[in-house]
Amino acid sequence: MTSFKKTILLIDDDEIVNIMHQRIIKKSAVPCEVFVELDGASALNLLEKHSVDNIPMPDLIFLDINMPGMGGFEFLDQFHIRYKESETDKRIVMLSSSLSPADRDRALSNPHVHSYSDKTMSPEDFLDLVNRY
Repeated sequence: MTSFKKTILLIDDDEIVNIMHQRIIKKSAVPCEVFVELDGASALNLLEKHSVDNIPMPDLIFLDINMPGMGGFEFLDQFHIRYKESETDKRIVMLSSSLSPADRDRALSNPHVHSYSDKTMSPEDFLDLVNRY
């Protein structure tokens, strides 16, 4: 298990899913600081504030596809413009309930996306991902 605190950014408009993921993270016993944003625009604002304040990029970003305002794909477009691939090291995990192969292909074609998973992440999935970063 990792010995230093990880930073996680959850971007999802579903507050119940955010609570569920926060519980999974807490039960994992991995020391984490968790930030939650309800849409892509708010998440980009948070990342910009972190950049201005010299706070490092989150270790992992869990991103929903369908959100009001700026959804996941729009977030990825803006993220790609603002951050170089080498700065982010494929740290975004797309979480979705979409069964569309086109959504999966589109997500995985983005250079910042590490993986595409079902929206209901398991504790094992979380541990596997966090141990990679």
